[in-house]
Amino acid sequence: PLGRKMHTCIISCYDKAGKNGRKEQIEQCSQQCQIPYQTAGNATQQEITNFQNRLNRAMMQCNDDAQGMVTPDMQDDPRKMKRVEDSLLKCLEGAIQNSNGGLKPMRQRIESHMS
Repeated sequence: PLGRKMHTCIISCYDKAGKNGRKEQIEQCSQQCQIPYQTAGNATQQEITNFQNRLNRAMMQCNDDAQGMVTPDMQDDPRKMKRVEDSLLKCLEGAIQNSNGGLKPMRQRIESHMS
């Protein structure tokens, strides 16, 4: 719908200008028509970037926590290292599940920019 509005607006720029319209006038009008579309695109990109950043921070925290569990004597003990690995995987799974919970609100925010 937003893309359609933009194109309809641009067509109306040409209609208003008629055959004798100045090129600069048409370009300026067309640029104004594109602003809502560009704004929505920027907002969408920002939402995606924020989502990725939150997920990356959570995953880095899991990695830091796992590294903090490792002691020098564990390096040669596969059982202990397996526990650290299991803890890391459980943390990562939780981080992903938490992030999934933010997808619906993110979608709603993106859709609000599209109207």
